[in-house]
Amino acid sequence: MSTRKPPRRPRGSGPEPRRSAKAATSRPAASRGAGGAARRRRKRTKGELHAIGVTRFRIFFVLILVVAAWPMSKLGAVVIGDRDMAAEAAKDRIRYRPIKAPRGAIVDRNHSDMAISLARVDLAVDMSALGELADENPQAYEKFGSLTADAIGQPEQWVLDEMHAADMDDPYVPLAKKLDLDAADELREELLKEGLLPALNFESSSERAHPSGESGLRVLGTISDDGPGPNAGVER
Repeated sequence: MSTRKPPRRPRGSGPEPRRSAKAATSRPAASRGAGGAARRRRKRTKGELHAIGVTRFRIFFVLILVVAAWPMSKLGAVVIGDRDMAAEAAKDRIRYRPIKAPRGAIVDRNHSDMAISLARVDLAVDMSALGELADENPQAYEKFGSLTADAIGQPEQWVLDEMHAADMDDPYVPLAKKLDLDAADELREELLKEGLLPALNFESSSERAHPSGESGLRVLGTISDDGPGPNAGVER
C-alpha cells in the first residue's frame, strides 16, 4: 500500500493558525512602556508637600478646638443657670429692710443728757425655719413658744397664737420690740441649747430715754417708732 501525505494549505487561504494565550496577550515592550509612563504619578515638589502638611495641621487644629469648645459651652450654660437659680433662691430667703441710723443725744448747756438712745433688740420668728425644725422635733413649736414668752413677758399662748395666725412660710413674724439686751442674750443662749436659734431673728433697735426726767419734754417733745411726730419739738 502506498501512503499519501495530505496536501499543504496554501498561504493566505483559510483561518490563521491559533496562537497560544501567552502570545495573544503579550504586547510589545514599546507599548507597555508608554502606558506605564502615562499612569505613573508625578512627584510633588517640596513646596507642595509643605502646603499639604500645613492644610492638614490646620484642619486637625480646628477639629481640636471644636471638640474642646463643646464641653466648655455646656459648662457655661450650667454656670449661668446656677447663678439664675441662686438669685431666685436668694429672693425667697433674704429680706431687705431699711435700718435707720440711731438718733444722737441731746444735752443741755451743762452737757447733761436730756435725751439719749438706748440699744434694744426687736424679735421676729422665721416660720419657714421653725417648720423645718419641727419636722425633726415635734415639740419645737411648744418649746419655742415657752422660751420666747418668758423672755418678752407675754403668755405662752399669746406667742403660739401669733405663730399659728401667720403663714407657715413667712420669714418675718414680729413678736417683740425694744427688748432689753440682757434679756435678748439670755433668750439667744436658751434657744441655742435647744437647737431653735435659727427660727428667731434678732434685729438691732433703739429706745429714746430721758435721764434728766420729764421736765424738758415740752421743749424736747416725743418721738415714736415712725420718727418725729407733730409735737416733736427739738427732736424734730
